[in-house]
Amino acid sequence: MKKRADGRYLKQVLIGYNPNGKPKYKNIYGHSQADVNRRAELLKAEIEKGTAVLEDITVGQWSERWFSLYKANSSVNTQNMYRNIINVHIQPTIGNLKLISLKPHHIQTAMNNLISEGKNTTARQFRMTIRQILKAAVENNYVAKNVADNIQPPKSERLKKRALSENEKNYVNNANFTPKQRAFISVIYYAGLRRGEALALKFDDFDLKNKHVNISRTMVFDGNNVIVKPMPKTDAGISSLPLPDKLIDALFPHMSGMCSGELLFTMNNGEPITKSSFRKFWNGIIKELQETAKKIDETSLASDITPHIFRHTYATSLYYAGIDIKTAQYLLGHASIQMTLDVYTHLERLENSNIADKLNTLFK
Repeated sequence: MKKRADGRYLKQVLIGYNPNGKPKYKNIYGHSQADVNRRAELLKAEIEKGTAVLEDITVGQWSERWFSLYKANSSVNTQNMYRNIINVHIQPTIGNLKLISLKPHHIQTAMNNLISEGKNTTARQFRMTIRQILKAAVENNYVAKNVADNIQPPKSERLKKRALSENEKNYVNNANFTPKQRAFISVIYYAGLRRGEALALKFDDFDLKNKHVNISRTMVFDGNNVIVKPMPKTDAGISSLPLPDKLIDALFPHMSGMCSGELLFTMNNGEPITKSSFRKFWNGIIKELQETAKKIDETSLASDITPHIFRHTYATSLYYAGIDIKTAQYLLGHASIQMTLDVYTHLERLENSNIADKLNTLFK
């Protein structure tokens, strides 16, 4: 026990040993000898129980360590999401705080700032990320509890999924697409493929004689880098999908002259299509649809048309064609039947919007 010049007392508690064998101590301060002894005994008890915080580390430092330890094997898109949250929203706001000094109000303030800027999705990602980071900190005995556990997320406003309208379907059918554009639109429209699945298609995946296509890969973008990944080896991940005649007709002009092993959709130099080149390719499709809309009925095309709208149109078509939900799950490649059920339930509600009239008819 030592008395410092500032009047406080200091006592060192042995907390372990360095790799070189030298002892490691933690300093305990107090305004009286009794206070210091009490704190020292508490620390010793926590060390014995494994709940003591023995490393002085900041939120930012632990966030970086957490990312490298727990997210190194995640998908590219998942890594990019966490990296963005850490770099842009955790480090500048709470990164300099000590883990043991972090309070719920620090996290709530950072979240409120995002919400006030209309960034509800980012706020939810921020909350999810910091909760995971602090959960791991608790497990590693850096802090005694997760102060983000009771932080409430912002209200979730689910984007309404929609299918193409009848007018938009008419524009698609009458647009003067290039063979490549028509082929891409058709595989997402008539086979319901996700963008990444469509871009990873190869010539060998198609059996036009027996009218089916094998889906076994997906393409993801890491910035402007292209990564082609094998799909998970599950019934939901790998599938052989039927090819409607209309899709086969759309594929022939684009696939003629292709060789075994070739990607169906590439840049002009034959290299896999990048994120920026796909954006340019998709903008060309939208431009042609806009011109077609003006020619047919002198209207403007809706601004929200994305590749996923074509996939949702496919899902909607399955429902109205009477395809059972288990078959629809397989055709859509949904990992969980709940995802398919959400689509079908939504469509049933729309169909039963005049349920009051149906009840009146029934009880008459």
